Amino acid sequence: MIKYFVVVFAIIIMLILIGTIVGLRLNNSKYFKDVVKDECPEVRFFIKKHTIFRFFAILYSLIHYSLNVISVTTSFITVYMVMDSDIKVNTQIFFLLTAAITANLVLGLRIDKISEAYMQAMRILEYAILEYSLNEEKPISLLYEANDKAEQCIGNKFL
Repeated sequence: MIKYFVVVFAIIIMLILIGTIVGLRLNNSKYFKDVVKDECPEVRFFIKKHTIFRFFAILYSLIHYSLNVISVTTSFITVYMVMDSDIKVNTQIFFLLTAAITANLVLGLRIDKISEAYMQAMRILEYAILEYSLNEEKPISLLYEANDKAEQCIGNKFL
């Protein structure tokens, strides 16, 4: 039974890595390619920063949901093991500790709130980049103000 759990856990980790890599490849600066009006280095910097915010939002979401799946799955396995007396004590302890640790990590770390902060920062920066790129009259200071707001969104979740 532990072998199956380790295989499932390895598959979840691989899916997290593959999803993160594919998400970064698909969402590189191609998203803003058609709307950027000039080759200003500041705009490229903010586009890269937007991509980094998106990466961390996706990464923290995947970690949060993976921990939830592992926690619920091991909790169900632990409940089943209480009813089945043929399972070894070492296996029971392994699943019991895994369920307890992952449940405490989900509840204690609040990774979903960190992911939410990065999503909010990404949206603020994305809106400013699009607004600056599509409107000729907007100054570059719009991007710097949006960057400050985005950084505050992230900083407020950690303080």
